[in-house]
Amino acid sequence: EVQARAWDGLPLAKGDYVFEVCDIAKGESSNGNPQFVVDLEVAEGSSKGKKTKAFYTITEKSQGRWFAFLNAAKVQLDAKIGFAVASVKGRRIRATVVESTYEGAPNPITGVKAMQTNTKVVGERSL
Repeated sequence: EVQARAWDGLPLAKGDYVFEVCDIAKGESSNGNPQFVVDLEVAEGSSKGKKTKAFYTITEKSQGRWFAFLNAAKVQLDAKIGFAVASVKGRRIRATVVESTYEGAPNPITGVKAMQTNTKVVGERSL
């Protein structure tokens, strides 16, 4: 799952965006799986300059999303070394931000599960 929460804490509105890749860091997901965290900045339109982070978890089931991102950014992979982060910075991709609603964790006092809205980056594609 790729989150699209802006660094100011506000979600990006639903719709298509052109993003510029600002940085990529390798890390670990909350489940202990390897993941890449991609810093993106909206490059065009009324939300230009708004930043978000996209999290790409690398598992056998989900690695296709990571490869879709690399393909959208027109990154050439080398079988021995993978790719250089510097080669991805500044690349632009087009992607769609969508909203999804889910039941959140129960409130520790009331036990009530509130509905949460999340935004995700999907459909990464080349310009």
